[in-house]
Amino acid sequence: FAIIKLVTGGLRIGVSARLAKQALADLGKVDIAEIEELWHGLAPPYAELFAWLEGKAEKPKKTALALFRPVM
Repeated sequence: FAIIKLVTGGLRIGVSARLAKQALADLGKVDIAEIEELWHGLAPPYAELFAWLEGKAEKPKKTALALFRPVM
């Protein structure tokens, strides 16, 4: 069973997106809502986001096309 799950990609090791966003919010001492608004407008490796959270840069600009507002 475990081999089938590994081969098909069903057995993933990692964290949920929400947990990762919460960790980033805690790192930068910002509200998680700010992270979620910016998340969809930035591309990996998220250099702008990390620079902002570390206090090395301004908050990244929101892009109108990728704006995301979480329901909860």
